[in-house]
Amino acid sequence: MQEAAVIGLTKLSEFRTGSNFTAWMGQIVRYVAMNQGRKADRQDTLSRSMVIATPTRADTSQDASPGPLGDDARVESAISGMDPTARACLILRLVERLSYAQIAASLGIPEGTAMSHVFRAKRALAERLADTEVRAR
Repeated sequence: MQEAAVIGLTKLSEFRTGSNFTAWMGQIVRYVAMNQGRKADRQDTLSRSMVIATPTRADTSQDASPGPLGDDARVESAISGMDPTARACLILRLVERLSYAQIAASLGIPEGTAMSHVFRAKRALAERLADTEVRAR
């Protein structure tokens, strides 16, 4: 709303006297909201590319220690099957060690939503890894 108000003030000279101010301002608010939605989509795409760019076991040296999620193709497979937003939240939390507030800001989602995504992604990861371990036996 603040951004829309600032834009409205800077474009006040474009407002036609006698027309509906509420409708004019409402259109500015809609455009700001659409732009923020596009920005969130771009950040989601960036997060997905960040996950794709995460080094795999083949990219790291043999003597390198495993990362926070382990050094296992099963983990990579389980993570790649997740919803992109949940996967981005999980990676940002466990690998990048960002706070929930930082995750929320970087992905343009509420902090509580980031917390929920991380919680559910951890649970799904554990279930998928348990399933692959049972099938391997």
